[in-house]
Amino acid sequence: MSGGSMDYICYQVGEAASMCEDAELSDLLRDAAHVLHEEEWWGSNDISEDAYREALAEFKAKWFGGDRRERLKGYVDKEINRCRARCYSIIGAKINEIDTEEAVPDGCLCCCTNCGNPMMTGELGWFDESEGPHGGIIYIPKFNFCPYCGAEVRLEERGGDGR
Repeated sequence: MSGGSMDYICYQVGEAASMCEDAELSDLLRDAAHVLHEEEWWGSNDISEDAYREALAEFKAKWFGGDRRERLKGYVDKEINRCRARCYSIIGAKINEIDTEEAVPDGCLCCCTNCGNPMMTGELGWFDESEGPHGGIIYIPKFNFCPYCGAEVRLEERGGDGR
């Protein structure tokens, strides 16, 4: 018989994880259940100590050594994308569909670097246009995230020719 040295507590913790409303707590419990499983199976001589120590190290690196703010941003982005998909499905659109009559000009470099979808320019577009210091056009986004994939929009300094 496998496991049993801890009365299979890993399964109770895993079940509790599936009942949590909070995504971070749910993930933490799910990961803790995995470590408890490995410890219990190691304590019952069903797996090696190395397998248990590897699972423990992965858990500690994720939960005690990582950047919590970045992890939380990931939960927010995931939920926003899930909500966006639900809302789009109500109107019968796909998340990457472009709902605009405006054509993307040939050679337009205004695309999301994460998903590749075009970011519209022009009067009705998603950017304010202003003259740059060297006479070129600077496109300033009217939003902070790509409306298709949710990636953060960042302005990057380009060379003197605007590229």
